[in-house]
Amino acid sequence: MTELSIQLVSVMIVKQGLNAVLEMVAPFLKRFWKEKRHHRKDKKITSINTQWERDYNLLDWSSRTLVPEYLEMVIQFGFITIFVSAFPLAPLFALLNNIFEMRLDAQKLLKYYRRPISSHVSNIGVWFPILDSLVKLSVISNSFIIAFTSNFIPKFVYRAERGTLDGFLSYVSHRFNISDFPIESAPITTYGNISVCIYQSFEDIPHDKGQGYINFYWKVLMARLAFIVVFQNVVFCCSLLLNWLIPDVPRKLKIKIRQRDHIIKEYNIKQEREKSIQPTTTHCSNTLMTIDDECCWLESIL
Repeated sequence: MTELSIQLVSVMIVKQGLNAVLEMVAPFLKRFWKEKRHHRKDKKITSINTQWERDYNLLDWSSRTLVPEYLEMVIQFGFITIFVSAFPLAPLFALLNNIFEMRLDAQKLLKYYRRPISSHVSNIGVWFPILDSLVKLSVISNSFIIAFTSNFIPKFVYRAERGTLDGFLSYVSHRFNISDFPIESAPITTYGNISVCIYQSFEDIPHDKGQGYINFYWKVLMARLAFIVVFQNVVFCCSLLLNWLIPDVPRKLKIKIRQRDHIIKEYNIKQEREKSIQPTTTHCSNTLMTIDDECCWLESIL
C-alpha cells in the first residue's frame, strides 16, 4: 500500500506538472519552427505585419488535436478512481491540476492554434464507454484494496468472536528469531541486542498459534470475500439508483423534443397532402420541413 501511494504521488504531482509544462512549450516550439521555415522559403520577408500573415503561421487544428487532451483526462480519471482508496488526496491534486490546465489550454488555443471549425456531435463518442468501464473497474479494485490491505475486517472478526479488541495486536503478530536466518541470507549487521523480529501477517500461519489461529485466518479470508461481494453490489445499486434519479435528458426536455418531432411530422404530412392535391405550387411549398431549416419557427411555436 505504501509503495502504491508513493507511485500515485509521483503520477498526480510530478508527472502532471511535467505534462502541463510540455503542453505549453511544445506548441510554442512548433509555431517558432514554422515561422522559421516560412522565412527561409521567402528571404525577402523581413517582418510579419498583417493579421492574416500571423494567423497563417499558427498551427493547424485537425480532428485529432483533441485526442491527446481526452486521453490525458481519461488516464487521470482512471488513476483517481481505481486507486482512490490507496491515495485519497488524488482527487484534490487532480482538481488543482485541472483548474491550472484550463487556463493553459485557453492560452494555447488562443495564441498557438488557428480557429477550429465547430461541428455538432451528440456525445463524446468512444470515450464514454471507456470512462464507464473505468468506473466499473474502480469499484472492483477499491473493494479488493480495502479488503486485503486494511485491518478493518480482521478487527471486525476478532471483535465478533471475543467482544473486545484487547490483545488483537499480539494475537495477529508473529515472532521470528533472527538466529534462525540461514547463513546465506542472515543480516550483515545487527542492531543492538535485538534478537526477535515481530511482524503482522495473515498469509504465514505459524504452527505455534494452534488450530484456533488457523480457523481465525480462514474466517478473516471469508469475511474479506464477503465484503468484496457486498461492497460491489451496494455501489452498483447506488449507481443505478442515481442514474434513474438523474437522467441524462431531463423530462421536460424530452417532452419538448417529442413536441418538436410531432410538429415536424404533421407539417411534412400536410405539405405532402397539398402537393398531391395541387401539383403546381411554388418551390418553397414543395420543400419538406427539416429540423435544421425550421429551428427558429419551432422555437417560436414551442
